[in-house]
Amino acid sequence: MLGYASVAAMLAATLILELSNAGSSGVEFKPDVIDKVLSVPVAAMVSSSLSLAMGWAFVLTGATDCGRRVFLPVAAVFFLQWIFFVGRGGAVTAFLGFGGLLVLGVVTVAHLFSRRVRRWRQYPLVEFSAWLALMLFVVVEVFWAKSPRIAALDLETTLSVPQILSMPFWVLLGVEAVDGAATLARVLTTRIRGWLREGWDKLLVLLFLLVRPAVSIALIENDGIW
Repeated sequence: MLGYASVAAMLAATLILELSNAGSSGVEFKPDVIDKVLSVPVAAMVSSSLSLAMGWAFVLTGATDCGRRVFLPVAAVFFLQWIFFVGRGGAVTAFLGFGGLLVLGVVTVAHLFSRRVRRWRQYPLVEFSAWLALMLFVVVEVFWAKSPRIAALDLETTLSVPQILSMPFWVLLGVEAVDGAATLARVLTTRIRGWLREGWDKLLVLLFLLVRPAVSIALIENDGIW
């Protein structure tokens, strides 16, 4: 339930930020991969960091209940993610970076030798809270110990890792969405043909086909781009 609520809150925050920060100033930074200066609101940086922390807390809590074939790849990706997330900084960054890797190493060793023990599954909320607290420490460090520009650069690099890893899932979900739409259209078409008189179904199809160019023209007239 908490996971669904987190996703809903993240989507709502995205919509609110898009509507409220249009044209407003933010933190300007230049990513390493593109030759362009970007601007991002501070609220977007905070919400994305909290979403990343919450997401990894869920993933790691679930991974410790799985076998080695699931846990070890997740731990390896988190190792890479942790290095990017901690990023650049002074003594505090070094302490958090080493401390987080030490915690991950201890959990990995403990998982290898005691993964069959039911203790991993007895206190999921405690484990989730521990992972979340570890991630939130880094979130605080990112905004407290660094300038806004450096924090934006680190977040841009950090968030690119889960974005790349999620591409196969989005492809699979896209295929399922297309299949679901085709199935729904087939059912609706069959029922509508049974309700309408002969010839009216063809007129309805023609009207639906005209919707697409009408919407496209409306979009072009609105902002000049697709």
